[in-house]
Amino acid sequence: MSSRTRLMVALLALALLVPLVGSRADAQEDGRIGDDLDPVIGAVQLSTAAHADGMASHAVIGRDDVFVDNLAATALVGRFGTLLLTTGGADAQPRQEMLEELQRALGPGRCEVGGAPQVYLAGGDAAVSTAVEQAVAELGYCMRRLDGATRIDTAVAVADAVGDQSDTVVLVRDDDWADSAAIGSWAALTNSRILITPTDALDARTADALRRHAPTEILLLGGEAALSTAVEQSAAEIAPVRRIAGPARDATAVAIADQVWGDDAGDGVAAGNGYAGTSWAYLFAAAPLAGQQSRPILYADDNGLTAASASWVQGERVTVLAVGPAVPPDASPGPTPEPPTGPDLAAADVALETVGSFAAPLTLRPRPDTGELWIGERAGIIRTVGTAQPRTVLDISSTVGTGGEGGLLGFDFSGDGQTLYVSSTNRAGDSVIDAFTITGDSVDLASRRELIRVDQPASNHNGGDLHLGPDGYLWWSLGDGGGSNDDFDNGQDPFTLLGSLVRIAPTADGYDIPPDNPFADGQGGAPEVWAYGLRNPYRFSFDDATGDLYIGDVGQGAVEEIDWLAAGTGAGSNFGWPVFEGTQAGPGGGSAPGHVPPVFEYPRSGGNCSVTGGVVYRGTAIPELTGAYVFADFCRGDVRAILVQDGDVTQIADLGIDIDSPVGFGVDHSGEVYVLGIGGTVAKVVPA
Repeated sequence: MSSRTRLMVALLALALLVPLVGSRADAQEDGRIGDDLDPVIGAVQLSTAAHADGMASHAVIGRDDVFVDNLAATALVGRFGTLLLTTGGADAQPRQEMLEELQRALGPGRCEVGGAPQVYLAGGDAAVSTAVEQAVAELGYCMRRLDGATRIDTAVAVADAVGDQSDTVVLVRDDDWADSAAIGSWAALTNSRILITPTDALDARTADALRRHAPTEILLLGGEAALSTAVEQSAAEIAPVRRIAGPARDATAVAIADQVWGDDAGDGVAAGNGYAGTSWAYLFAAAPLAGQQSRPILYADDNGLTAASASWVQGERVTVLAVGPAVPPDASPGPTPEPPTGPDLAAADVALETVGSFAAPLTLRPRPDTGELWIGERAGIIRTVGTAQPRTVLDISSTVGTGGEGGLLGFDFSGDGQTLYVSSTNRAGDSVIDAFTITGDSVDLASRRELIRVDQPASNHNGGDLHLGPDGYLWWSLGDGGGSNDDFDNGQDPFTLLGSLVRIAPTADGYDIPPDNPFADGQGGAPEVWAYGLRNPYRFSFDDATGDLYIGDVGQGAVEEIDWLAAGTGAGSNFGWPVFEGTQAGPGGGSAPGHVPPVFEYPRSGGNCSVTGGVVYRGTAIPELTGAYVFADFCRGDVRAILVQDGDVTQIADLGIDIDSPVGFGVDHSGEVYVLGIGGTVAKVVPA
């Protein structure tokens, strides 16, 4: 039986036994469990919750102070067992609380000679003492000690004992628990073995176990800093390998939730502190309960859910069951934190106020030195709003091609407001920037001059956004040429303008290359390229206050991403596509050394399908949003915001407003934000 089939069977069975604990309609707290500062008691609390009926089939006992012998235990515990902890060390005496829970969960011990083990001891007698072993034997349980000369041997022994196992084996590093703890609930639900190895090379004993178990897939947890490419290559000689990784442990946990669980995740997550040294005890002990309820395990820190975890919870609209103590036992006490000052995205109370209706509006820009907003329609027409007499200021629809993802995709004004730059696809499907002279209130159609043209091999991934940057240069986004999986091999090719952010200096007869472009001399890349490794940067923008750059890069099948570069930085940046899709492995294979990971990403699940990159709020009407990047997803339609501070996302919020199929954002002369829906609506974000 395949692991996926096994997982579906398990979920079907559990659906009849375990009531739903929440709804995807609204993320909410499910409470906290296993919160005693003593991990032995915390594990008892989690065991009681997992087997309230006292019908556990078996138990695994591990030490409470060293994680390594517990690494593989979740697969052995499975859905019907329980993981208990006892004081570690060769001289340790049994903990009465653990023994009482053992009796409650398993019922009376009636071991028969040669009977199947009911209790497994993880590790040798230096881990789980002979005194503990004797106390369990006196309760009448059949036992089996699983140990070896080293932690690797013990992990192999535990994995060998897993019954009714899946055809997937999980491989993790042998000196850190962070990634294995995140896989625990899935391993428990599917009986997927967990093996360990050093970071730099696949241990021979682990390799032998992999060959013996003959998995159809090996999951590598963590990036190359956790398990090296050498480990990956050696494992791939045994079975197909899939690496699940993020830039940090919390992002790896999110990747596990998204890629391993996927649509099989239930309506909740279990979340515990993934950064406190003792947290492994609670996270491992929670695996049976979380597995029963189909909850992926995500990470919090001392301040609550991390940004990556909160993003996944928000995107999936799931409930959160907190695991472990609110303050980890090994956290040193500190002063009471000061109340937050400045932006408070969660406190923003906003609404949408319709300001006009247009034909497939895509772009909004404020015209300099006027009160007008200009709206670009996909067909090739620009109209005004905010004037006494709305009017059409440009119509190039006869030359604009709207097949596929084409159209009039972007425009902006020169610094003096006398020139209009327009990004569109022509009837041949090529991407073009044209310049027009503005005279009075009119655009002189006869003044049209082509600045740059780029052939497009397919009709999608045109990108096409256009901005006059704070440096006075013209910035233009282009997708990878279309198709899928970077069919045309443009993403990692800095010598093509496709899959890139282009930066040029317009002239009367074309453009010049800014002298500080990273490849201005044509060495190492095309002179026009500022950054590359993008899939479809359909919308990007600059923060009017700081000059920081934000890029909404549309994903393929796994995640949507927002990239960020601080003002004046990032020349020659490689954003990783197709080697990476967000922080996950992309379809391209190979490597992208030094690539820039997204500052924020969210999974393509729960109705999400395509990020619509936004703008930074610098208005005055909604102070709670000051400095927040406001964006949306084309399919979900819900408008969201993140706050980026020093390169990290510090706040995330769903603003509680929706628009059908959002395709663009813009700001007016005062920094207030507008959102455009492909169905025709242009609306302003206003205080509710």
